Amino acid sequence: MKTKKPKDIASLIYENASYHSIPIPHTTYYQDPTNKTPSSQPPPSSKTIQRRNPHPIYLPPLTSYLNSRKRIIIEFGSPNTAKSFHAGHLRSTILGGFLANLYEEAGWDVTRMNYLGDWGKQYSVLGVGVEKFGDLDVLERDPIAQLFDVYVRVSAVGRKEQESIESMRKVIASRKSQGHPLEDMERELELLQANSMDERARKYFKRMCEGDEEALGLWKKFRDLSIIKYQASFARLNIHYDVYAGESQIKNESMKEVENMTKEKRVSEVSDGAVLVDLTKYSKKLSKAIVRKKDGTSNYMTRDIGAVFERDEEYHYDNMIYVIASQQDLHMAQLIKIIELIGREGLADKLEHVNFGLVHEMSTRRGTVKFLDDILRDAKDKMQEVMRSNQAKYEQVEDSEKIADILDISAVLVQDMASKRSVQLPFADVQVLTIPVMTIRSTWIG
Repeated sequence: MKTKKPKDIASLIYENASYHSIPIPHTTYYQDPTNKTPSSQPPPSSKTIQRRNPHPIYLPPLTSYLNSRKRIIIEFGSPNTAKSFHAGHLRSTILGGFLANLYEEAGWDVTRMNYLGDWGKQYSVLGVGVEKFGDLDVLERDPIAQLFDVYVRVSAVGRKEQESIESMRKVIASRKSQGHPLEDMERELELLQANSMDERARKYFKRMCEGDEEALGLWKKFRDLSIIKYQASFARLNIHYDVYAGESQIKNESMKEVENMTKEKRVSEVSDGAVLVDLTKYSKKLSKAIVRKKDGTSNYMTRDIGAVFERDEEYHYDNMIYVIASQQDLHMAQLIKIIELIGREGLADKLEHVNFGLVHEMSTRRGTVKFLDDILRDAKDKMQEVMRSNQAKYEQVEDSEKIADILDISAVLVQDMASKRSVQLPFADVQVLTIPVMTIRSTWIG
């Protein structure tokens, strides 16, 4: 997958912008302070604005312009539902929002898409976890905090169970080599595996895929509550979306089509009950990609390729950009290669992955995550501290809370944009806001 330089991206945008010649004559406009609409007739006591135009300006006719604009989908943000918006999502959101604005100003018809991670085994983990650890009253009051707590607790239990299972497997292997009877231990291992969180979650997800009303009802509650919370978070960052899509909305027919096409083009094979595409034939770096799990359920790859097909039919896009962390470099390279191999080279060429370095030292499973609300709260406290350093100015501010909130959001955005896209950022901390804090301090105190 090719990575374009900023200069090449700018050239691509310029070359694809559509222009039609319509000369605009030289005109003198008069701005009436009581009327926002410029007029060619001077009102009393008006200020004259002379528009210098020695050469005609050429702009496209509106109808022709709208019909000829290139279409682009920019997928960014894309958090997993049932989890709070954290620092890891922040980079994708900021970069995606910037790219969307850039393409829109260059004349493209931009669709801002938030492709929610709202399907998969993690939701079956939550389903099992809520049954064991959940408090429905707390879930109604503070759903995201409750689900995060449940996820961390379930993951901790799951890790301990897997450690016990692995330890027992080693003991069994050791005793088998010495000729000891193992029937009781093997039955104990089977029972441990059958009752583990991992196995219970797998069965729960299968229920979801088969349309079980109880399992889907709880999943839908997680999704709806999460979207409400995300919309509030995006609003704070002055980010908006045209479409809230999600993995759950990909049709079964589209995923079946993906699997059938890989079979027809003879690029897939069955291995241990799972359907996979061996991409090492084309590049060892691409490894093998599963398109159908051995239990018959779909996975990320199947759903993502299905999404590419569905979006092509609905939006007829000329380009689609995924703003996703570098952690997904392999997945995106596999996705594009598979689409190419099944005979959709033209569609594969329209896809581009804009990656970025992760915010490291964070793990949802272990509970070491810095959430957006916490980041902005800490940044706000820092801005208040800077503002108070000049008490005379601070006392003149009518609404210090509002000003500090504007500054803290600006500081977070500026700090991220000032960092190299490919560089991994440290665990989100207000102390890393060095550039905007220094700038604001020098301006405020000076």
